[in-house]
Amino acid sequence: MIKNTKLETLNKIYEEAEVVDRETFAEMRTNVFLVMGEHYEKRDNTFGFSNKVRTTRNNTDSRNKLRITKNHCHRVFRSYMSHILDGAPGVAIKPQRDTELQDQKSAELNQSVYSYAAQKYNFKKKFRQYCSDFVQIGETCVKIWWDHAAGDFAGYEPKIDEFGDPEVQVTVDEQTGEAMEDYVPDKTKPVFTGDFKFTRVFGPNLLRYACAESMEENPVWLLRDMVDVDELKQKYKDRPEVVDKITAAKDERYVVFNVTRSEYVKSKNQTELREYYIKPCAKYPEGWYVLCTKAVKLEEGPLPYGIWPLVWGSFDESPGNARGRSIIKVARPYQAEINRASSAQALQQITLGDDKVLYPYGSKLTQGSLLPGVRGIAYQGGRPPVVLQGRNGAQFEPYIQSQIQELDRAIMLSELYPEEGNQGVTDPMALLFRSASQKKKFKQYIENFEDFLISFTETFLSLAKHYYPDEMVIPAIGLGEQVNMDEFRSTQPQENQIVVEPQSDTLETKFGRQLSTQMVMQYVGKQLGEKQIGKLLKDLPYGNYGNSIEDLTMDEDNARNDMLSLERGIMPELNPEGDPHYLVQKLTSRMKKADFKYLHPQIQEMYVQYRTQNQQLIAEQEEQARIAREGKIPIEGAMVPCDLYVEDPANPDKLPKRWRAPTNALMWLKEQLEKQGDTDEKLEGLSQQALNEIHRQQQQMALMQQVEGRPPEQ
Repeated sequence: MIKNTKLETLNKIYEEAEVVDRETFAEMRTNVFLVMGEHYEKRDNTFGFSNKVRTTRNNTDSRNKLRITKNHCHRVFRSYMSHILDGAPGVAIKPQRDTELQDQKSAELNQSVYSYAAQKYNFKKKFRQYCSDFVQIGETCVKIWWDHAAGDFAGYEPKIDEFGDPEVQVTVDEQTGEAMEDYVPDKTKPVFTGDFKFTRVFGPNLLRYACAESMEENPVWLLRDMVDVDELKQKYKDRPEVVDKITAAKDERYVVFNVTRSEYVKSKNQTELREYYIKPCAKYPEGWYVLCTKAVKLEEGPLPYGIWPLVWGSFDESPGNARGRSIIKVARPYQAEINRASSAQALQQITLGDDKVLYPYGSKLTQGSLLPGVRGIAYQGGRPPVVLQGRNGAQFEPYIQSQIQELDRAIMLSELYPEEGNQGVTDPMALLFRSASQKKKFKQYIENFEDFLISFTETFLSLAKHYYPDEMVIPAIGLGEQVNMDEFRSTQPQENQIVVEPQSDTLETKFGRQLSTQMVMQYVGKQLGEKQIGKLLKDLPYGNYGNSIEDLTMDEDNARNDMLSLERGIMPELNPEGDPHYLVQKLTSRMKKADFKYLHPQIQEMYVQYRTQNQQLIAEQEEQARIAREGKIPIEGAMVPCDLYVEDPANPDKLPKRWRAPTNALMWLKEQLEKQGDTDEKLEGLSQQALNEIHRQQQQMALMQQVEGRPPEQ
């Protein structure tokens, strides 16, 4: 383990780390050349190889070898990259415990912030880049950090006077005439809101501790990059002792691998910036970072908020090597043999491809008479000349094709494209089964990239909780969730409340979920209420209904927000316009959960109190409905006979006769019965304890009316 962060110790760690993975770095760079099709050394080709072969006497000169590049590695790279991105397109944030209200809300808030960031920073494009490194060089790495000099311009720092205090200027408002004080801005010190940066780290620029057996156990991570000397001097202009040593390093030259030009170039007027990251340990409980060059140490300190900023993933692993390996490693020998055989075939086509005329010694060929459309050749001698046909290298073709087929079998390329077997299959369940079976064959590679995406998401959300100001969080979660801001920031540790899982958005899986939902709606849709249907529509894979289903989920959202406020120790306001019946059901269900007894006694009491308030609201609504029912009955309209037989009190000996009532009275009765029926349906959904409590409150209201001197309503 690293004993100290002295510059001598850091330089020694750098030298040892550079040596231990030197062969791996060479392989990574070669993989880049193979995928780009530039793995042969470039030579001067001003006049073309064919011209050299024809004009050079000795065509067997080793310097004039023909090298054909048939880039099958690029096909391998693109096929694996597309398959991995299809199998692991992103992540989904879900509650750690589905029954816990706080876990559910934390998952929703974290998912909203992540979705907002995915659109803002274009995570989809970044994931393609990370997957490109993942497949091409065998590993991918990204550094997530907050740049205080990025983001929108927010103003200037105040100017400091000779006493070290901010300078203040007084201005007068022209309309009110009031004097206002404000700081004097320093135009040389702009202030920005800050923003996240995602630095993509190329494999050879990531070094490890020489003694580490795996990257997971690696205690010291080292990043190197070339930076402009003038920019570095400007950043540390307030530290002249540092600037002098940076200037001294200006005359040095560093060999840098240029991926764009596919060659090594010498960099001048730049210096190598080294970033050391030490994982949290007994000596550095919050981790440690050091920024330095070879000659001077620039910055050092604990990791911001103790969060590890590096995310790393490997395509494949090999025993004895801590670094990742690429699928190009498997394709390399086949690619070399295909190129060798193709070069030999092309060489025969160039050197022996033209037909040749053989004639006896002493004979002579001359141009014969020319006729329209006919070329004549005359010869002298006893025997006619013989035409020797050229060679096209066809003898190499079977061997080349066998190498291509062997390459496909070695990398399982036929398994990547099973579309031929899916032709004519329209059953979503069958497509889902085939998709899962194909994914299983490449489960290792897909899961490795999924692990990288999960670590990326967890690291970003951990940093966002600390760095994102409220004005950035509100657009992500919405104004309606502003009251739950603390719920997002208090998800610590987040693995106790949320879990980040890989998601699959393939066509087959979406069809499967859509079909399952349709089956549920078909068989039990009539038994579901409006709220259950709203939640079901909200979770459909192709359901993007927006505000059209907001009315169906409004009561659930309000009830959840009220319960979250209760669990934070805040009593929510009673909403007379809401649905107290549904709220009483949700509160009662929460109070019956096993973990409710472990809440603070004050919070438990607030739950009871808030449920009592809603039960009292139900009782008041029932009382108002009863009073309305006992109002004056309208008697207008024609008399309509009903299937109700009553006795005549004046003539009790006669048979009962049909009862008649005014039309408006019957219509009024119908409306009251419908209202009463709706109320009964709502009451049937409550527990017996809640019904008894409502009945008790109605009796209390009737008793209060008697005390006030007026008879209770019957």
